[in-house]
Amino acid sequence: MLLFEELITMGELCRRAQNANVPIMVEGIGHATINHIPQHIQLAKELCNGAPYRVLPMATDIALGFDHISAAIASAVAVNSGADAITCVSRAEHIGLPSQEDLEEAIIATIIAAHCGEVSVNREMSKERQMSLTRWQQGCKGDWTVAACPEGAKKALKKYDRLDDQLIQCSMCGAYCGITAGIAGSAKR
Repeated sequence: MLLFEELITMGELCRRAQNANVPIMVEGIGHATINHIPQHIQLAKELCNGAPYRVLPMATDIALGFDHISAAIASAVAVNSGADAITCVSRAEHIGLPSQEDLEEAIIATIIAAHCGEVSVNREMSKERQMSLTRWQQGCKGDWTVAACPEGAKKALKKYDRLDDQLIQCSMCGAYCGITAGIAGSAKR
């Protein structure tokens, strides 16, 4: 009930600001299960007369030390549900000041979450197609240039590429990988 009262108050404040030609952005939902995020954002945007809506969502409270993962899950749902902006959350959320590494990790998690939400809304799949095509052509390696964090992807490719000049196989499936099998079949022709 308090949440609904808060939304009504935010809506009233938005109307007053909009009537006075004051630019506003509403900061909204925080801790909420992912099934409540869509309806909350829809109601908030309706009550706030379409004002830009920024969220700092957390999908669960048990992610202590890993709040960046909880936030990324909730952020993807929030973007898919109409949030206009999401806030970066680090693993240090609720427990201390984040290090530079924590912030970099949080930013990457937020970029991935935003992309997931945006892909589900606008269906822009060009980067997804490029990555899939390159994985098919190179045996799972993919195209680091279209990755969410190109430099991180490039480092990971160097770190885990231990097959030298052999055909790169999926680390999960090995010789049974459908992608690798398709490449091997193409190479034999």
